[in-house]
Amino acid sequence: MYPLVTIPDAMLPFREYTHIDLCVSGGNDSTAMVLSLLHEYKAPKETMRLIHFRIDGPNENPVFFDWEETDSHLQYLSDFFDIPLVTIWDEKGLKTRIEERGMFPDSMNRFCTSYGKRDCYTKYVRRRRGNGTKTLCCSGELASESNKRSTYPAFQVHPASATKKMNRLVHTFRPVLHFQKQSVRAIMQEHGVKEHACYQYVSRCSCRFCIFLKKSELRTVAQLFPDQFSELKSMEKRMGHTMRFINGQRVPLSEFVGENRSVQTIDLFTMNCCG
Repeated sequence: MYPLVTIPDAMLPFREYTHIDLCVSGGNDSTAMVLSLLHEYKAPKETMRLIHFRIDGPNENPVFFDWEETDSHLQYLSDFFDIPLVTIWDEKGLKTRIEERGMFPDSMNRFCTSYGKRDCYTKYVRRRRGNGTKTLCCSGELASESNKRSTYPAFQVHPASATKKMNRLVHTFRPVLHFQKQSVRAIMQEHGVKEHACYQYVSRCSCRFCIFLKKSELRTVAQLFPDQFSELKSMEKRMGHTMRFINGQRVPLSEFVGENRSVQTIDLFTMNCCG
C-alpha cells in the first residue's frame, strides 16, 4: 500500500541492531517514519528510542525558536507508540549560535542543522558504551520535498561509525524517502495519530521562524508571537545581517512580511478554539 524503500544488502536485519534511533521533530513526516517502521517494516520496538533535537538548547533555556507545544506533543507520541523519548541539544542553543556568528542561517549555510541536529546526534551516539554496538539512525526525509532531498540515499553508513577503532557500527536509514505527502497523511489517519498543533498555522513542523517558511506563514507566526518577532528584528539590527530574501536580495524581516501593511496581532486562544 505504501511506497516502501527496498532494504539494501548492506543493511543488517532490524533485529541485529542494538539500537534503533528514530529522529523525530513532532512533525508528520517523522511520525510517518515511526509508523512505517512499526507496521510496514515490522522493526522490533524494544530497541527503539524517539530522539528529538531541542533547537533552543537545554530545558532551562526559554522557548524561542521551538514551538511551545512540541514537548507535550512528543510526550504524546512517546505514550502513543510506547517508545521512550530522549531529548538532546546543543548546549548553546540556536539563538546564541546566531548571535555568536553574527548571521542567520540560510540555504547555503544551514548551521542550525549542523549545530542543533547533526553534531548533536553524532556526539550522542559516540558516547554509547558497550562492545559491538550497532545503531540504526532513522529519519523522515521525503525525496519529493526538494531537489536536494531527491538525491539522498535511502541507506548509508553514518559518519559516527567506527567499526575498526571503536567497534561501533552506525547506519542511516530513510524508510519514507519515497512517500508523498498523501502517503504521510494516509498512514497517520490509518493509525489515528494526532498531528502537531503548529499545522494550524504553517505547512512544516520546524523552527517557528524557519528560514524556509513561506512569506504568508512567517507573517502569521510574527502575528502569533510578536515579542519574539520583535527580538528577531532587533537581532538583525545588532548584527547588521537580515534573515530573509526577496528576489535574491536580503531584506529586513519587517519588509519581508509586509509589516507596514499588516500590523494585526492574532489571538491564539481564538484560533485554537475556532480556527
